[in-house]
Amino acid sequence: MTTLAVELSASRLLGSIFGTSNIVWANVIGLILLYLTIGYFVGGRWADRSPHNKTLYQIIVWGAFLSALIPLVARPILQNAAQAFAHLEAGLALGSFVSVLILFSIPVTLLGTVSPFAIRLAVTDVQNAGRVSGQIYAISTVGSYSAHSYRFSISSLQLAQYEHFCSLQQFYLLLDSSVCCKN
Repeated sequence: MTTLAVELSASRLLGSIFGTSNIVWANVIGLILLYLTIGYFVGGRWADRSPHNKTLYQIIVWGAFLSALIPLVARPILQNAAQAFAHLEAGLALGSFVSVLILFSIPVTLLGTVSPFAIRLAVTDVQNAGRVSGQIYAISTVGSYSAHSYRFSISSLQLAQYEHFCSLQQFYLLLDSSVCCKN
């Protein structure tokens, strides 16, 4: 659920430098999906090797912490990427690609590990694995919808994009922590 908030916020961060063209959106969506894919794969293996709540909580905290750092380091990275590729014909595509790669790869990959990890910890009986994973993904989808709705309600108040990003991160860190603590 937090990853959708990060993805939507990424478009706002990049929009201030690169605009919101289809090329920029394609880089944001494509790379975020790639990081989630890696996170799902790594998360499943990590959960099998260290099936402990403490490990999951540490992953969530590090993923949220690194996500919260993004607004603090974004401006110089975005400006340098824009300047580095400005002379190229594909500068917009390359600049936004490199920016998303640098800013979001580690936090989103860490956040992607959470779902398979939570499923591994929540499944106590293989007979209930389908029900448990369905519940976890249902909660995640409701959280994603909430992030989407929350983003647009906050956007209508026209908060500064960095304040917006930080408030989303804090809100979803609390939400993620409360969901994990229930299981």
